Amino acid sequence: MEKWYKLQVRLAKKSKYSKPWKILKGKIAKLHQLIARQRLDWQFKLAYHLFSDVRVIFLEDLQVASLLRRCKVKLGDNGQFLPNAQSAKSGLNKSLQDAATINFLIS
Repeated sequence: MEKWYKLQVRLAKKSKYSKPWKILKGKIAKLHQLIARQRLDWQFKLAYHLFSDVRVIFLEDLQVASLLRRCKVKLGDNGQFLPNAQSAKSGLNKSLQDAATINFLIS
C-alpha cells in the first residue's frame, strides 16, 4: 500500500499524458495486477485448505452488500448527531474489501 501511495503522489505531480506520466501509469497498473494476483492466490490456497484438511464445512448466506453499507445516522432529541460507530465500521469495511472475501464467496 505504501508503494502504491508513493507512486500515486508522484503521478499527480506529472503533467497528464506526458511520457513520465505514462511510465508511472504502467508501474501503477503492474502494482494493481500484482495485488489482484496475490488475492486470487490466497483464495486458491484457502479453498485447497478447506477441501483437503477440513471434514465439515458450514455455509452461511451472507448479504455482503449490507455488510459494506454505512451505519444509519442517529439523531438526538434536539436534532444533533449522535455517535454511531461509523469510524469503527469503516475500518471493517476496508478490511472486508481488501481481503476480497466477496470474490471468494461468489466463485
